[in-house]
Amino acid sequence: MTGKGTKKKNQAVTAYIFEQQEIISKAETKGLYVELRRQSMFRNQLNEDRIRNLNRLHREMKIYFPEYKDAYGKVDGTFCL
Repeated sequence: MTGKGTKKKNQAVTAYIFEQQEIISKAETKGLYVELRRQSMFRNQLNEDRIRNLNRLHREMKIYFPEYKDAYGKVDGTFCL
């Protein structure tokens, strides 16, 4: 059973969480956090590009040189192309 007391507590907790989120978001928009967020997004983009390029390479190798895995193993390994 939920009563009026529980509802007020839930509202108070929700208000507190909302206030904390505002404080955190304001702090993150200043100084070092902006640069960290930007660099993190850039790193994620580079990783996505790398994965996309490796997948493209694998697809092309599979089409034009189907036996490459027997000869080289991994495309990005030590003894690769």
